[in-house]
Amino acid sequence: MHYDEAEQKIIFYTVSTEEMLEVRAKEFEGAFTTIAELKKVEPQEAELKFGSMALSIIDHFSSIKTGIRDYTAISKAAHEKYVSEIEVGASSGNHEDEYHLFMEYHSRAMQEYLIEHLEKAEALLKSSAVGGYEPAIELLASNWALMKSAALRRIERAKKA
Repeated sequence: MHYDEAEQKIIFYTVSTEEMLEVRAKEFEGAFTTIAELKKVEPQEAELKFGSMALSIIDHFSSIKTGIRDYTAISKAAHEKYVSEIEVGASSGNHEDEYHLFMEYHSRAMQEYLIEHLEKAEALLKSSAVGGYEPAIELLASNWALMKSAALRRIERAKKA
């Protein structure tokens, strides 16, 4: 899906699963919903949920907003709800929620330039890995050292600016 801001068009491109794997390998986890989540509700509600999500993503990453709704506010509220839900799960020992909360704190560290967020992220990642959550184990073993180093450099640069 591509939003052509100049033409004010949303264009859908069909890409094979194999070609999309290349894109997904280069990007950090995309926004998603599961088919199971969409099947929990009536078809019309699922379509509304999916459409709202797609338009929200378009507005989030574009300079020229669609103007259909204030998707920024809707997205912010949904994100706050999501974070509160994974905080509850993480505090009760859910290792998948710990991993997702790790991603939240890593993102905050990169955006807000706070070492405390990075430290919290690392603690959550390690706890998730110790708890046996496979994506956490893999990330800790492969890319975490580089991610942490990059975040530390970014935080240091921000302090000097």
